[in-house]
Amino acid sequence: MLSGGGSVGGASSSCHAAWEKVVETAAVVDVTSILVTGLNLDAAKAYHIFFSLKSTVNAGGFAIYFNGDDTDANYHTQQLYASGSLMAAGALASESRFTYAYTQQRTLTEALLMRSPNNYTMVKTHSFLFTGSQSIPMWHTINWNSTENPVQIEIRAPDFQGIGAGSKLTVLRLRS
Repeated sequence: MLSGGGSVGGASSSCHAAWEKVVETAAVVDVTSILVTGLNLDAAKAYHIFFSLKSTVNAGGFAIYFNGDDTDANYHTQQLYASGSLMAAGALASESRFTYAYTQQRTLTEALLMRSPNNYTMVKTHSFLFTGSQSIPMWHTINWNSTENPVQIEIRAPDFQGIGAGSKLTVLRLRS
């Protein structure tokens, strides 16, 4: 497991007028998950997440979990993707699907972590899965069935060491 951030109050650099960097971490070896601690969604109101993934696993979904809760029954994902003239949508009940990747391919994901109007944690993602010269756009909305304040996130591969060396995770928080 690769860990990043332990304190949100540490030295952070300004990335944009409205956002400030909380953590930026890169895998130097293949890892199964990336853990970011020291978050506080109740105080920050929103986090902007960028994930550049180099997959080392067979095709599969990469999950996002909050506060150590990796019970899939506590998550629900809606997804939409397009490939050529095909568009597909569906619900993934009892699954947290942050992004998707094919073997030895790269995926770029941008996400917004926030509260729903009824105070549940949700993540909206937009990803591009690169397959040679083509890219497949994907959108996911992940809902966590909890009103608990998320203080840590974990991005987890579907297989052992599925997050390849060179993958990078950056988390920004909304400035207050």
